[in-house]
Amino acid sequence: MVKYRDIVSGEILATDEFILKDVNGAVWEIDCKEILAHKAERWKGVFPGSKGKVWLDYLYRFGFQRLPHSGDARLLDLSNAASAWASLQKMRDDTLPDSTIEDMENRFTYYYNKIFLDPYAQYSEWYATSFESISQPILVREREDGTPYAILWQLAIVKEY
Repeated sequence: MVKYRDIVSGEILATDEFILKDVNGAVWEIDCKEILAHKAERWKGVFPGSKGKVWLDYLYRFGFQRLPHSGDARLLDLSNAASAWASLQKMRDDTLPDSTIEDMENRFTYYYNKIFLDPYAQYSEWYATSFESISQPILVREREDGTPYAILWQLAIVKEY
């Protein structure tokens, strides 16, 4: 099973049980489906007291938490995080050429600018949380056809086989 871990928190943010669509080498988009919590027996116990509530399968599967964002300050945090993520990728694999790291940062910046031309409020922010740290934000929104999808930043992911 392929696991996609957050480079900072070490939390698993996805596995190959979900289809990750590569978008310009910057992000992965994951289509989500609505499920009733009591029907998701495989993930029972992730959210005590959630029986009968509607969840998105991807968010429910990994037990992500929704935290309030603080608008422009949060956007600035995410923008500044890109260079930190790039540095961590370089430290993790010192054989990566600087041009690859620079390319990853450029792809991040392109997609970041593209999605945030829409008002930020159209997204909801979710996180994997542990006692030690918090993961990259997982942004969730709906496509024009109403399909909900999640966004994972590739720059902040370590892929494990």
